[in-house]
Amino acid sequence: MRVLVACEYSGRVRDSFIAKGHEAMSCDLLPTEKPGPHYQGDVRDVMDYPWDLMIAHPPCTDLSVSGAAWFEKKKTNGFQQMSA
Repeated sequence: MRVLVACEYSGRVRDSFIAKGHEAMSCDLLPTEKPGPHYQGDVRDVMDYPWDLMIAHPPCTDLSVSGAAWFEKKKTNGFQQMSA
C-alpha cells in the first residue's frame, strides 16, 4: 500500500508503515527528524500522487477543544483556520 503521512515531521508513523512493508512518505513544512522518504513543503504539492491512504495530523494545539479559552486569539491570528 502507498501511504502519505501528512503534517508529520517526526517520521514515526511513516517508519511504522515502512516496517510493515508499505511504501510510505511523510510530508510537512518542517524537515524530517529522521532520515527517510519525506517531502518538505505543502502537502497539496504531493497529495494527487497515486496514494492508497493518506493520514493527516494537523497541529492539535490549534484545533483541540481543550484550548477553547484561546479560540478567539487563534481565529484572529489565523492559526486555527490554517490547521483546519
